[in-house]
Amino acid sequence: MGTLGKEFSFGAWEPMQTEHSYKYTESEIEGLAEKSGYQIVKHMFDANANFVDSIWEVKK
Repeated sequence: MGTLGKEFSFGAWEPMQTEHSYKYTESEIEGLAEKSGYQIVKHMFDANANFVDSIWEVKK
């Protein structure tokens, strides 16, 4: 038993959901930040501007 005090068992080839991937436009990201009390500090795009990582901070 680990830190959680629980034991988990999985069957052979049992499917497991490990990630949810969502796609948003830049304006949708900004809207999500605004609605949840944050503001965008910076958008960082890849070389082709196909992907973005955004840094958020709590609105002051």
